[in-house]
Amino acid sequence: YDKIKILGQGSYGKAFLVRDRKTGRRGAHKVVKEIDLGRMSPHMQEDALAEVDVLKSLQHNNIIAYFASLIQDATLCIVMEFADGGDLSTAIKRRKAGARRFNQDEAMSIFAQCC
Repeated sequence: YDKIKILGQGSYGKAFLVRDRKTGRRGAHKVVKEIDLGRMSPHMQEDALAEVDVLKSLQHNNIIAYFASLIQDATLCIVMEFADGGDLSTAIKRRKAGARRFNQDEAMSIFAQCC
């Protein structure tokens, strides 16, 4: 994968927008979440690996798709779908900043997608 840009950063890793070198298709972007296992306690490492198992088991239109994972040089790399529309947290923050509430239809649509 070729890294395009960083999407976010946390205490133990970073998330990157990437392009698949094999396909080389424009617009076929994915996200690679890199987690530094070397900086984690054994318990936290187990939690990170359990996250992979959970992601593998989830398949739903409203859940980010899991593609692959690997460990390289004590870094857990998780390859996932890129959601260019953003997430619910970002949508809520945008609405709050603009002092705009979700109308009833929007709220019901969001609720239905979460269930």
